[in-house]
Amino acid sequence: MINKAFENGEEKYKERDFDGAIIDFTLALERDPGNSEILYQRAMCYYHLKKKGLALLDMDAAVEMQPNYSFRYASRAFMRDAFGDVMGAIQDYKEAISLDPDDAISYNNLGILEDKMGRRTVSQGYYDKADNLMGVSSNKEMKEMMNEGAAINYDRELPKPDLSKEVATLTFWGVIKNTLGSKDGFSELIRFIKLGFKIKKERKK
Repeated sequence: MINKAFENGEEKYKERDFDGAIIDFTLALERDPGNSEILYQRAMCYYHLKKKGLALLDMDAAVEMQPNYSFRYASRAFMRDAFGDVMGAIQDYKEAISLDPDDAISYNNLGILEDKMGRRTVSQGYYDKADNLMGVSSNKEMKEMMNEGAAINYDRELPKPDLSKEVATLTFWGVIKNTLGSKDGFSELIRFIKLGFKIKKERKK
């Protein structure tokens, strides 16, 4: 069960009081040291404060606690890319996909990283896979944005389950698909992507 300190940290995070949120998340971890979600949230605070070492330390610990949860690897991949570790990010996205082969977001972001490495043929394969998973005729707005070459930000606002260690094998993309199943959920996801993604250069055809 998420404790009050964690809830306080979430509220401060929403207000972009990252230093204050870190204090609360640290207190929450003292009460529940085995909770990977708290570690993930604190890692995102450190990320926004550009404290690379501390952010990755917490993210690594979150991955170790839930090694079968694809979202943890995808989150670390996004963070590694932001800190300039493209090869580490590629490795993590591949691990996320191995755990959740239907994760279109990770395929899309992996394509962007392969573009960075100059491997256009490889990157196009990942883009095509993401497109196929999204479906040609479904979720058109999201699919078009993914085709613009946007790396989707694995920040805390993305819809995800409140996981315990016992249900850590649930997949992130499964949650996304459930979200897309409702009109309100899909609209919220689109709003997040528009506000949260990083625009990349257009891919050459």
